[in-house]
Amino acid sequence: MAEGTLFTYFANKDELLNQLYLKLKTDLRDAMMTGYAAGKSLIDRNRHVWDRFIDWGSAHPLKRRAMRQLAVSDRITEESKKLVRDAYEEFDDMMRECAAGGAMRHQPPSFVSAIMSAIGDTTMDFIVREPAQAKRYTRAGFDAFWNAVAG
Repeated sequence: MAEGTLFTYFANKDELLNQLYLKLKTDLRDAMMTGYAAGKSLIDRNRHVWDRFIDWGSAHPLKRRAMRQLAVSDRITEESKKLVRDAYEEFDDMMRECAAGGAMRHQPPSFVSAIMSAIGDTTMDFIVREPAQAKRYTRAGFDAFWNAVAG
């Protein structure tokens, strides 16, 4: 696509990057939270979100990589970051509840979420290398996350 065509839709590169960041984060949130049953046990809700997080990241490695790069970019505005925080409110509530009784009880939900992301990235990297072991790694990754934050 020609650069001029892009700027028919976006005023500048920063707007394009912010819109991409919002789209990727929204897609991930939608994937994780679709079918989320607020009334289920905490471990079941976390497992639901975890499984969908791993499925989405494993199915979309380029989106996952772009999202990671954008998350640390100085071009992402505070407004975009706030929109993402607002969109992830239900997820953050679950992270707060998850940590409340465990070793992470004095940490913010963003820290618990970062632990989930780090363990999730490791899990997805192993799934990419050994797709036949996807179920095994998904379970092992969840167990590591759960024991780290809720145990």
